[in-house]
Amino acid sequence: MYMRIVRAQPAQGQADEVARKWEAFWPEKMKAQPGFRHAYFGIDRATGAVAGVTVFDQEPDAAVLNSLLEEFRATLGASNPGQPPEITLYEIAAKA
Repeated sequence: MYMRIVRAQPAQGQADEVARKWEAFWPEKMKAQPGFRHAYFGIDRATGAVAGVTVFDQEPDAAVLNSLLEEFRATLGASNPGQPPEITLYEIAAKA
């Protein structure tokens, strides 16, 4: 299994707006990806940073997900962080 973590720092006060747009954009697109299991969106209330975590049975297609991420970023308008997000892919080595 794999987890993909996308971290970003939206404009100040925009984290909840990004969360609303994330929830409207990603669910169906993620469910269409081979091996998709779960997706979560989190907000660090102290800093306003956000993170999306997705879990897959198999290594996801980075090109497809990066293309979808760019499509999502285009929907953000004033909420767009400006800087590209940090993306990390991990193979899950253990679970509780």
